[in-house]
Amino acid sequence: MIFYIPIMLILPEFIGVSGIYWGSLAIDAVMVLWIFMMIKKEFTILRSQEKAIAASL
Repeated sequence: MIFYIPIMLILPEFIGVSGIYWGSLAIDAVMVLWIFMMIKKEFTILRSQEKAIAASL
């Protein structure tokens, strides 16, 4: 929602109706990258916790 409203208000002004389609594509791409970064961060944390547990045994 953070990206959706500004993109949908700005792009149609410059590109026209096709700006709505390009805006949707841009929002989806940003969300995929954002989710990928969050997943990568979580797996890094889980791996470090796993190594700490294995070292304590």
